[in-house]
Amino acid sequence: MPIYQIQLNGYAYIAEAIGLKPVKDLYLVYFEPPYKETYEAITDGHTNVDGFNMPFKPVIHKIKREPKEIDKLLEKASKTY
Repeated sequence: MPIYQIQLNGYAYIAEAIGLKPVKDLYLVYFEPPYKETYEAITDGHTNVDGFNMPFKPVIHKIKREPKEIDKLLEKASKTY
């Protein structure tokens, strides 16, 4: 999760730097299979002649906005040259 927090904050930093509206909130959205179910429970009723249809559940995490962390990383990167 930490790498995605930095990535999303970086995107917000870039968006604001090119003049887009201030970014108020960040969210990480991904989909995961119903991993707690057994293979048989997942595949039963989800296969047909065309293939396999697996249901996915959306997961949403609100990410803390940390623009100062991006400033720190940019400063660190500038010292590597």
